Amino acid sequence: MSTIRGIFCFICAPIQMNVAQYIKELLYTHECVIVPDLGGFLAQYKGADLNTETNIITPPCRQVSYNARLVNNDGLLCNYIANATSATYSQAQAALQHWVRTAKALLLQKDTIHISGVGTLQQDELGAITFNPDSTNFLIESYGMQAIHALPVAKQPDIIREVKPIEYNTNRTHTFKQIRQAKRKSRIFKYGTVVAALLLVIGLGIFQLVQHNGFNGQTANHATVIPAIDTQPQALETLPEATTPTVEEAIPAIDTTTIAAIAPELTPVEAVQATPAPAENIPAENTNLSASPESGYYIIIGAFSQQKNIDAAISQIKQDNPTAAIYQRTKGNMQVIGYKASANYFEALRMLHQAQESDSDRWLKTVK
Repeated sequence: MSTIRGIFCFICAPIQMNVAQYIKELLYTHECVIVPDLGGFLAQYKGADLNTETNIITPPCRQVSYNARLVNNDGLLCNYIANATSATYSQAQAALQHWVRTAKALLLQKDTIHISGVGTLQQDELGAITFNPDSTNFLIESYGMQAIHALPVAKQPDIIREVKPIEYNTNRTHTFKQIRQAKRKSRIFKYGTVVAALLLVIGLGIFQLVQHNGFNGQTANHATVIPAIDTQPQALETLPEATTPTVEEAIPAIDTTTIAAIAPELTPVEAVQATPAPAENIPAENTNLSASPESGYYIIIGAFSQQKNIDAAISQIKQDNPTAAIYQRTKGNMQVIGYKASANYFEALRMLHQAQESDSDRWLKTVK
């Protein structure tokens, strides 16, 4: 046995040292390093641990274990030896096989093989190879960390304070007047609570009623400023009641029998497509009005029966909005006069609000 060990140390001592160093270096970056025909070394992660008996905290690490069944050559160790020694793969493989054969011979002689920084291999009586790892930590993130001894925190003693019992004067007596005053105070407090609750409920009801009336008033005022918008241009719209533009005198009451005698009953479509008043009653400057207005939103300033008021309304439109298209349609014996605001609803609504600042009776009509 000493002869074999001497030959192993003489021929393979540098190889043994280098192989052990190569295995150790590979375990820092790989989880498994296989030595062909000998076994594999596995580096498994283990978290930080506290030994409650010794109060020692060990940092997280990667512990090395040995598996004798991993004997197939995966090429990792041979390639690493070839790159480290600038040799070919075949040369590195031959040197590694020679090292393994020598190591097995030593194990058969009940000798131990120590791989520096990794652990010690030894064969027991049953022929199985056992492994005893070293204390090397192969976790790079824990480099430089060492086990520390944690001092236990001394438990603070419980502070017990003496509580003095409350002494009651059992000899104290109450007069009839004191008892009556106490009952009166209790009764006043009870009734006062009920009255306060009732006042709170009544106040909330009054507040909601005032808010509701104020909202209805705002809605009514808003309705007087902005009349309902005609969304069906092909139907006869009802003229606003008491429509009195600033350019015309008060319109007298209209006799329905007279309207029926002057103009026959028209369908809604015919009413929209009706032609304006006869040409002899309209001045020459209004004869070029379009019979079918463009689609959009028109601001109506009023309905007139007298020709002078119609002319005055058209003149006012031309003076205030010279580029706007004039809207003129006949409704019975009345002429509805207005001008185009915009093709956009919101822009037309904004122009209507501006126009209502001077005349609140103006309203918006939709033409499709």
